[in-house]
Amino acid sequence: MADPGTITGSIGVIMVLPEATALGRKVGLRSQTIKYGKFAGAFNPLEPYAPELLESLKLSSVATYDEFKSRVMSARGIAPEKINSIAEGRIYSAEDALAVELIDEIGSLDQALAAVAEMANLSSYETVDYPVKMSFFEALKDSEFFNLTLQKIFSPQLLDVESLARSYIEHIEPGTWQYLMPIVVD
Repeated sequence: MADPGTITGSIGVIMVLPEATALGRKVGLRSQTIKYGKFAGAFNPLEPYAPELLESLKLSSVATYDEFKSRVMSARGIAPEKINSIAEGRIYSAEDALAVELIDEIGSLDQALAAVAEMANLSSYETVDYPVKMSFFEALKDSEFFNLTLQKIFSPQLLDVESLARSYIEHIEPGTWQYLMPIVVD
């Protein structure tokens, strides 16, 4: 069962393998790997990937995709000659997913829970939503916000730009990255 606003499908496999060799060269990074074994250090994004590694990953993703399709065919009763027309990463609205038999019904979460309870022969059940919904004011009350006083929030020291700059400069060490916050929070 799928909610009317559900996006269903995407029977496909995505593999992402970042390579930053050009970026590394551009910013002056060099990589040096000491390794023993065919694929040791294979996933260093600062070095070009070996063709054998890429072929191995391609075979792995193809095997995963084939197993994914096989499981969908088995679970949904879809014929092998039909699976490719609905797979390959396609996505469907709930209505379209129903038309290609990827779902059995369109309904809400409450309807899905009632159907599951019926299948399990449960006459009485209870659901709990997590996290518990709370209003903005309840969240504010539970936060540390009210422990702050106006004096702490609007401290003249925090608003004095000259003292902030002086404090910042005093903490700078030569030859270091400048990432310090100019405000000290106790």
